[in-house]
Amino acid sequence: MAVRWKAIIIVSLIITTLSGVFLVITIRQQRSEFDRIIASQEQTVSFLIRSIMEQIYENYHSRIKSLVKSRKGVVQAFAAKDKEKLYDVSLPVFNLLKKENPYFKSFYFALPDSTKFLRVHLPDLHDNHSVLSPLVQEVNSVREQRAGYEVGNQGLLYRVVQPVMHGENYLGVVGFGIQAEQLVHYLRGVLDEQVFLAVSQEDIQRAALLEGEKVPVGDYVVLGHGNGIFDILSSITMLKDDRQQVTVGGRTYILLSNLDLQAYDGHSAAKIVMALEITEHVKHLKTLVTFTVLLTLVLLVVSFFVLHVSFGNLIQRIVNLNLSLEESNRDLEKKVKERTSQLEEENAVRKKAQQELSLSLQDLQAANEDLTRKNQELDEFTYVASHDLQEPLRKLVSFSDLLRRDLGDELNDRASKDMEFITDAAMRMQGLVQALLGLSRSGRFELEREKVSLQVCVDAAIGALDLRIKELGAKIVTDTLPTVYVDVSMLTQVFQNLLGNGMKFVSGQKPEIHITVEKVDNVDVFGVKDNGIGIKKEYSKQIFAPFKRLHGRAEYEGTGIGLAICRKIIERHGGKIWVESEPGKGSHFKFTLSD
Repeated sequence: MAVRWKAIIIVSLIITTLSGVFLVITIRQQRSEFDRIIASQEQTVSFLIRSIMEQIYENYHSRIKSLVKSRKGVVQAFAAKDKEKLYDVSLPVFNLLKKENPYFKSFYFALPDSTKFLRVHLPDLHDNHSVLSPLVQEVNSVREQRAGYEVGNQGLLYRVVQPVMHGENYLGVVGFGIQAEQLVHYLRGVLDEQVFLAVSQEDIQRAALLEGEKVPVGDYVVLGHGNGIFDILSSITMLKDDRQQVTVGGRTYILLSNLDLQAYDGHSAAKIVMALEITEHVKHLKTLVTFTVLLTLVLLVVSFFVLHVSFGNLIQRIVNLNLSLEESNRDLEKKVKERTSQLEEENAVRKKAQQELSLSLQDLQAANEDLTRKNQELDEFTYVASHDLQEPLRKLVSFSDLLRRDLGDELNDRASKDMEFITDAAMRMQGLVQALLGLSRSGRFELEREKVSLQVCVDAAIGALDLRIKELGAKIVTDTLPTVYVDVSMLTQVFQNLLGNGMKFVSGQKPEIHITVEKVDNVDVFGVKDNGIGIKKEYSKQIFAPFKRLHGRAEYEGTGIGLAICRKIIERHGGKIWVESEPGKGSHFKFTLSD
């Protein structure tokens, strides 16, 4: 064989080998980088899912306890086994929870034998559709609240089940159910990725009333939620706990299916499956491979041409080519290492931020729980102290009157005046105790909201103050008030206190009061405007504190707690209250309410 052809073959083999080694190294480096990105994404997703689940469902654990303790009509109807009455008193609660959260799906009562007594969400469903719930059976057994995911008639729900007592009698349980689709919807919005639920073939048989498309994949059934995932699933035969790469319609995905949704006893009730798109990464890798192959072909053609035409420069050109390839390889390795180092630093920063966020959430939750507990203890103390002080004060007033009548003319002027001081002080103390009890009650009991015109509350307050209004010749005008969602008795108390102050704090003229409403930034701002003595600006916040008085009792009667009650009621309705006033020009008390 001629030397020229031997040189061409040897050079071709060398070029092909070098290109192959370069391609293998590049693919390995790209794969390693991709694996690190996926691992980091898995950690981020797991952390987000745990945080989101706590935020979504924690509220229902306390609300179902509150239902059993505060809704006496519900417990009484359940105790009487009166389905019709139980449905009537439970339906407003179900409608409220459904309005707050569209994913709130079920509200039911079950007997101690775990059979369903009433489904508020499906009152016409009979027992032949009933499936005994392991969660209900567990709560009936231990008589303590339990919660977890469970597949029932209506599909996969997060259930919270609470035992119900009536005195010493155990009645059964009450349960809430929230669709697991809420978690899926939330994850899609936060992560901007394909997310869906997978339930085992055995469990899905219990979902007799579940609607929507269901696709079997191996031992699981994937539930459809309108996000186009069934094209992805059509190319696989089963869900694995590790990663699966799927290509559909020219797009490539990594399926992550190693996150379980746990039932009350810790076993897996379903899986969260995510499809992370890696199309661009795959395209980049293919482009790199194609470029390398084409470069190899070009080099082979050029080498053949050069060797064939100009054998004299063969050695020098081969050396130059090898040097160029080695330099390119070193540059690429350098860039890959730099990028890898950058990704590791970013991953470390992300992990640190996640840890700090987790600690901050824990600290905030602990602080909120401590504050809630202290407020409850303070309300309890205030209520008990105010309640227990009434009887001694009543006896003090009664026995003072008895002593005055018994002694009659035997009392001298000084003793009689002392007795009057005692009676007056005791009666003022009674007023303070009753006002303090009113302040405690305004924050102690659950709000009973309803849709009602605010004019109903105003009319009730005016009716309660009718004698005082006629006595003072007060004039009260009212704007057209809208319909609001409030506790009627508490808002009546607010208007009664504000109207009473408007008639009290006047100087030498008949009270004129205007009940107003105006739109400010698309929010209704309500008000009570008077023509009284007014308030200095520096006192505009202090007057809402308990027992804060700007005048002596000799000038204006009262306990100094009415505005504190108003503030507490308004804040419990999600609003705020303030005053706009100048001395001698009247006051305009304004407040807002949440929807």
